[in-house]
Amino acid sequence: MSELFKSKVGMLLAGIHLLIALPCLLYLVLIDKSAVLPVLILMILTVPWWLFVLFLPKQLGIETGEPGSPTSDLIFDVGLAIGGLINAFILYLLGFLLTKAFNYLSSRK
Repeated sequence: MSELFKSKVGMLLAGIHLLIALPCLLYLVLIDKSAVLPVLILMILTVPWWLFVLFLPKQLGIETGEPGSPTSDLIFDVGLAIGGLINAFILYLLGFLLTKAFNYLSSRK
């Protein structure tokens, strides 16, 4: 299990993803909520998970308010953050599995 958390390729992939997603999210939350480019970048980087988090409260019957309300904006921002973290974890696992596959193939020769 400790070998899982030592993947350099996984750390590189997840780190690159977070280095792109985190500044966009911070810019969106702290500086300018009406900026389109950071939202577009985050939506592309965090698909499909932000959609799941965005529609989950409506499916559970939780009232989120009108689009543009503070509650709706908070759910959108949290959805983008959770989607970014899930995708970073997936990229980490992909890097770990690629490393294991390359090690296995190189040891067979």
